[in-house]
Amino acid sequence: MTENNRNLLIPVFSDFHAPFMRASLKGAGCDFVSLASGAYDRTAALGLAHVNNDACFSTIITAGRTIMAMEGERLSVDGGHLGVCALPCLCPDCRSRDAPWFTHRALEGEALGGVRVLDLLDLDEDFCDDVCADLPERLACGLVVGDIILQLENYLVPLICKGGSSSGKASSELARCRAEAIYAAELGEKDAVRRVAEQVDACARRHLDEVSCLPEIGVVGSYPAIFDRGINDGLIAKIRDEGCRAVVPFASQLLATICRGRGVWPRFAGAIEEMLAFLQGDYYAPIPTNEEHSDIQDQVLPADVATGSSILVPGYIGLFARRGVLDIAYAGTFACMSGHVGGSGVLRAIKKRYPELSVAPLEYDAGTSSVNQLNRLKLLASVARERRAIR
Repeated sequence: MTENNRNLLIPVFSDFHAPFMRASLKGAGCDFVSLASGAYDRTAALGLAHVNNDACFSTIITAGRTIMAMEGERLSVDGGHLGVCALPCLCPDCRSRDAPWFTHRALEGEALGGVRVLDLLDLDEDFCDDVCADLPERLACGLVVGDIILQLENYLVPLICKGGSSSGKASSELARCRAEAIYAAELGEKDAVRRVAEQVDACARRHLDEVSCLPEIGVVGSYPAIFDRGINDGLIAKIRDEGCRAVVPFASQLLATICRGRGVWPRFAGAIEEMLAFLQGDYYAPIPTNEEHSDIQDQVLPADVATGSSILVPGYIGLFARRGVLDIAYAGTFACMSGHVGGSGVLRAIKKRYPELSVAPLEYDAGTSSVNQLNRLKLLASVARERRAIR
């Protein structure tokens, strides 16, 4: 690895997945790769100090988070100590591609210039090999095993919060599965990820009867709006607080689809698809195939206008509806063009196909009223509880 590149900073859009991805990198000895997540108190304010307020909200958060990561971890830029900041620009042909330019300007504004700011998905495999011989595969392992545990948390946490005779057992089982997942991520082996999936599946099935009585709320939208608590104000946790089970997409499938669409990181996408194939059988939280997505999406969204990280929104809404999850929180960010086309733009067409659907649009930006968003979510949760009671 060249001297100018010997440290790599990657801001990520999910606190849920970051610990597992860090474990994957730790297992490979990649202590020169830092993942920046969290740090919400000043993130938006720092980003807005340097980024236009009409930019994509995810871009604003990225700029602020990068600054805070460099300050908090004391990643000095003197002498080329921090060589590259690689941003996950997840919306092909959309406004997130401006994030590197905005972040570079923000770093210079904070006297942190001298860092190369790139699109993470523009890094070729030679660069990845220079950083870590199997960086794409290891990040894929961390991301998939993070998905597996997030799905289990969404399954068990409402039951644990509800209390009762089985809540203590469910809590200890969740902690044990999480510890095994961290270990599997450190190993960075696909077989280890498979073993965790089998353990999680068995754990979930032991509590199937108790969990099946809980109301469910599906969450769709762009990747950052679903998984980043700094953007969505802790949406998944708030659904759990309402006594409902959050049903969310697999982040790894979203990213693999984005990589395939952009024609980049084939090893990363391939590793994800290989591991997810195990979950497309008789798994307690089945993941849809690409063919299932296309079958639904093509009915409401022309392929030539599908773009950005919201391209799977129509498919997931339809798939949730087929599974009986009819109450949907659509999470979007301000100025998300792909979301307006692939998300909001198709809601009417989807509702015609699934008239029982109840969809609550939640748009997030720096000036979002948390009270207003919470009231919308509470109303959706009330509908979900009534629907569950009728069943």
